[in-house]
Amino acid sequence: MFVNDWQTMLACPLCQSSVKKQDGFLRCDKCNKTYPLLREGEIPILLRNPEDYAYEYVKKIIPKQLKQLEDIQGDHPRQAKVHVDRLIKMKEELQPLISESQTASTEQTKRYLEKYTEEMNNDEYILSAYAPYVGVELPATAYSECLYSTGLNLGAGVSKEAIILDIGCGIGRTALDYSYLVPDGLVFGMDLEYSKLRIGYDVLKTSSAVKFVYTSNFEYKIAKIKGFSRRNIHLTVADAENLPYLTGNFDLIIVEYLLGLLEEPERFLKSLSRFLKNNGILIIGDDHGWYERMRPRRKMTCPGMLEETLGDRFTKECEFDTPYFKILTDRVYRMHLTRFAKYRKRGR
Repeated sequence: MFVNDWQTMLACPLCQSSVKKQDGFLRCDKCNKTYPLLREGEIPILLRNPEDYAYEYVKKIIPKQLKQLEDIQGDHPRQAKVHVDRLIKMKEELQPLISESQTASTEQTKRYLEKYTEEMNNDEYILSAYAPYVGVELPATAYSECLYSTGLNLGAGVSKEAIILDIGCGIGRTALDYSYLVPDGLVFGMDLEYSKLRIGYDVLKTSSAVKFVYTSNFEYKIAKIKGFSRRNIHLTVADAENLPYLTGNFDLIIVEYLLGLLEEPERFLKSLSRFLKNNGILIIGDDHGWYERMRPRRKMTCPGMLEETLGDRFTKECEFDTPYFKILTDRVYRMHLTRFAKYRKRGR
């Protein structure tokens, strides 16, 4: 598949029909619903109600984050400016998508955005992800790096022309690794948070330098990452429980640190086989406690629910644990275990 054919893989989240680019939007061939394209037409918002989604950011999330930045504005004006500039630009991009009559988005989207968008104020999370590429030294980076290499090794058998989907891609580090593994293929990264994808776009798709803030010896510092200009990566704002892709096209699907955030993980897992080709690979990675966190409110079963839910559509090829560290402060880390599992879709 050619790099410029990426839009032919997308589908309308309302009716699952194909979409085409028209007048700066993606338009569904069947129901005629339009979806906005941001960042020079490279990031579509393929949600059922993209206007409500933009409203949530512009009217609630961005103002809240700007207010939080006032705390460091006086003592660290240069560092605060990096965050402020990023938020203002994001607001300018989303503002045209909403009207004053818009109300809050769906409760699920609202809860997710309010809880997890705040993480983007922590640029050390971003820098630790890209540290091997940019040479920024941060505590515990080496321990976190094993997670990326583990996931990459599990998918190393795909062909150079493979088409890959990273569900819940965040800022795109996993997508970056796989883009080198499939130089003649495509890597689709999707996430519900535009704030993460916007950073991912600047780092992955452009060649300009991107500024980030981090702390060292309890002082704020500014680091720069030069963009990687990867033409075979494509990012989409989408809901994992309503995937906007045509079925049967992916050679590999990656699901890392996502299951514990979903409202209906079992329904999500059952849907994945539709999007994989026969003999396609599914890689799932998550920490050990995700099902325990969910069980009280969602009636989850047990760790074996992955095999039960995937059923006879998949064969498990391997499973193992990988340790990693989370950075809590400059000198305090917490060790976690991630369980990785590799499944293969059975052919007909």
